Amino acid sequence: MPRPNVTPCYNGEFVLESVLTLLAAIRVFFRSRSDTALEVLALRQQVAVLKRKRPRPHLNALDRLFWTILLQLWSRWAEVLVIVRSKTVVGWHQIGQADHTANRVAQFWGTSTSDAALSAAVSKGDKILLSPANKAYLDMKYTNSTPLGQTWAGLIEVQTAYNWDPGAYLSGVPASAILGVEAPLWTETITKLADIEFMAFPRLPALAELAWSPQSARNWDTFKVRLGAQGPRWTVQGINFYSSPQVPWSTQQTTRSAYTQIQAESYNAQTGTQTETTSDTGGGQNVGFITPGDTLAYDLDFGAASPTSVTTRLASGASSGTIQYRLDSSTGPIIADIPVTSTGGWQTWTTNSTNLSGSATGVHKVFLTFTGTAGADFVNLNWFQFNR
Repeated sequence: MPRPNVTPCYNGEFVLESVLTLLAAIRVFFRSRSDTALEVLALRQQVAVLKRKRPRPHLNALDRLFWTILLQLWSRWAEVLVIVRSKTVVGWHQIGQADHTANRVAQFWGTSTSDAALSAAVSKGDKILLSPANKAYLDMKYTNSTPLGQTWAGLIEVQTAYNWDPGAYLSGVPASAILGVEAPLWTETITKLADIEFMAFPRLPALAELAWSPQSARNWDTFKVRLGAQGPRWTVQGINFYSSPQVPWSTQQTTRSAYTQIQAESYNAQTGTQTETTSDTGGGQNVGFITPGDTLAYDLDFGAASPTSVTTRLASGASSGTIQYRLDSSTGPIIADIPVTSTGGWQTWTTNSTNLSGSATGVHKVFLTFTGTAGADFVNLNWFQFNR
């Protein structure tokens, strides 16, 4: 076969750039800095730029020798300067080809299920972070027809992202060597937040369950139903998710009984609020950062008889305000007013029981509206419950 018609890549500019990179590594080693990891990352990026700066379909013998020596020297310098700073060496899985160092982590991004050099490195003690590009790269297209993403590693529909076993993925690598799974999202085709959401959802929840659950607990047929139930919530939250045809998406959430404890963060709609981790009994999340003018909405069934009171679990680090329970809209009839005063802190929780000033039967969208000093946070909510 004739050799490709290309210009040999060995030239003075390439040598100069490579030598400068090696000198930069030496300079970093002898500097006493706390941000060593950032400098190592910068050096890795310099080497990456050198490797892709111009097309090089082939290397002549001198090029190959020079480049091999350069990478070996650079890898050794990088690993040494990380180790002497008591940090952990983490590199792409090709780091397995370099001389072994203790406690090293290799991140696997390949598209095959075997790598001899990596398996050998694991046998010496390396640990693995899994990011197989044909399973976990969120910048890959779902199908050929989806508008965003790349295809070089393959197409990754939701089932493809879910149906693999990290503990048994790489031959010669035991489950005990796998530290976890990472789902990278490279942004060559991404220009806005809505693009990120489209590429991440619903594959990100699939990969999260894959990484955090044992293989014995995972089942695609049950998972896709649970995943589909998230569709209405994502829609309400304005998340631009990909409606995969592999998932049976729910069209609406089930209306809940008003007489069960309604977690504040399980709203059907909201404006202006945020969720945060709560220190209240039971853990989980609460809705916080609530200011006058914000709203929360819940689809609730009151049944044939109206409740007589509502119990509200709240905390406040502010002076005063009011929570209003309304029916059917944010300006609808008020059925309860809950006065809010400081409880001593944003995670100092108290339970308030208030008699209703109006009646409610049947199914309603219940709105919680808030009044007080404009622009000032005044209350956090954990849960509420209507009572007969």
